[in-house]
Amino acid sequence: MKLRYIIFLFLMGLFFKLSAQQHEVGVVIGSGKANLKDEIGINTSQNTSNISFISSELSYGYTPKNAFFKFNTGVNYSHRELTKNNVAIDYIKLPLQINFVIGNQVQPIIGGGVYFASILNKKNENNNALDFSLFQLGASLKLGIGFLFSQNIKIALSYNINKDIIPIYYEKNVGKFQNEKSIVRGVDKFFSISIYYVIIK
Repeated sequence: MKLRYIIFLFLMGLFFKLSAQQHEVGVVIGSGKANLKDEIGINTSQNTSNISFISSELSYGYTPKNAFFKFNTGVNYSHRELTKNNVAIDYIKLPLQINFVIGNQVQPIIGGGVYFASILNKKNENNNALDFSLFQLGASLKLGIGFLFSQNIKIALSYNINKDIIPIYYEKNVGKFQNEKSIVRGVDKFFSISIYYVIIK
């Protein structure tokens, strides 16, 4: 029991210490393509690449004093337009990332993390045999470069990869695999631009 209190006090102390350092609030806009992996049966899969992906995000970042890493989170809206089955899906996402940042005026960025997502809206015109996952979990990777234009304004350009862990949907099959469901996941690959207002305390 005492150990729990010690851990709790340590985390609270760390939070208040960190909260007095550098904060960033900004907007992130991204666009690109995705691969859709359709796993049929046990060892069979097929890929579809003609998928459009767009996203916009209200982002928050925190950098501890003199640290070379940054915590990022925010609220993200993402849209997937899937040519397979003419499916369109709107998501609300909560990303959690740690980004490693080096430099002052010019800052190379590499980072990764996870995201949690929930479906806001979906369109399924041609196929009603789809069982959508209402919630999703995925992993993310970011490579980019940031430019500090002034003490308070920073712009970053990034290449991003999002990979679903929980499938987008399950699809009933016909023919050879009619007794099994396809497991459909997506991998988004897109470029993004970020504009941040930096607050130093």
